[in-house]
Amino acid sequence: MAINSSNCITRCLNPCLVPILREKYPDGGYVFWPDKASSHYEPKTISFFKRKGVNFVPKEVDPTEVPQCRPIGDFFGVLAAYVYARNWAVRHTEALKRRIRNRIRTIFEQTVQAASRAVRKRLLRAYRCVNLSVCH
Repeated sequence: MAINSSNCITRCLNPCLVPILREKYPDGGYVFWPDKASSHYEPKTISFFKRKGVNFVPKEVDPTEVPQCRPIGDFFGVLAAYVYARNWAVRHTEALKRRIRNRIRTIFEQTVQAASRAVRKRLLRAYRCVNLSVCH
């Protein structure tokens, strides 16, 4: 199934993201930083974000060529460490899915927040560097 804005909204954003944001950040003290998937920036999705009051990084300021500044990479790094702890190996896709679901439940909110704290410093550092390849 192709991920378009309708699928993105009905399968992920509306049932998962919005309730979590409302529960964890009722005062709106967050910024949702989507990856560069086209479904995240289609007009229908942007309209959904605005209608639901989701604070998000607009596409025109989302740094495609600066992956070291994207906090989602930090999250997936933490998740991978949890998933493959103690040299766990993938036997089949369903086992991997179960393992990921289980490990996501064990990642404490503070762990994810700590992994994202360095983003501001990295953004400032990247802004100051002329050649980003020397900054990472």
